[in-house]
Amino acid sequence: MGDKDFAKDNDFQHHLNDDWHIVHGLWVQIRGYLDRNLLRLNWKTTPQSLTLTNDSAWHELDLTAYTSSKTVAVIISIGQLSSGGRWFTLRTRKKGSSADYEGIFSYNIDNHTIENFGGQILQAVDGGQVLEYNLARECNPGVYLVGYWDTAA
Repeated sequence: MGDKDFAKDNDFQHHLNDDWHIVHGLWVQIRGYLDRNLLRLNWKTTPQSLTLTNDSAWHELDLTAYTSSKTVAVIISIGQLSSGGRWFTLRTRKKGSSADYEGIFSYNIDNHTIENFGGQILQAVDGGQVLEYNLARECNPGVYLVGYWDTAA
């Protein structure tokens, strides 16, 4: 439809048609780019329970059995499963990182008026779908892998 300004010429139908072709054409290009280059979110049909060592030391957590080979980040959900105990801290980081932590979820019942808690950590993983974690707890939380991002290409 070229450079003609249909709106200026009060040709509303041609203006709408021109805009639709432009937007539709751009969407096809944008969608193609997203499919080729960006990330897609994969939710677990059933959250995967994770068993973590509780000793306040750093450990590796290999998630290859629960994610794709193109995984770049994971979503970990934390929630209290049973009463008893007053505090809980989970720190995460990408394998090989020297950071004190990159993701953290910490809860202390003494600082809150409710005994139930829950939250998420979004954490990058290395090329082998591995992250590092540090768990210190008194209570018994449930820790689950609920989803992950991988590259679409």
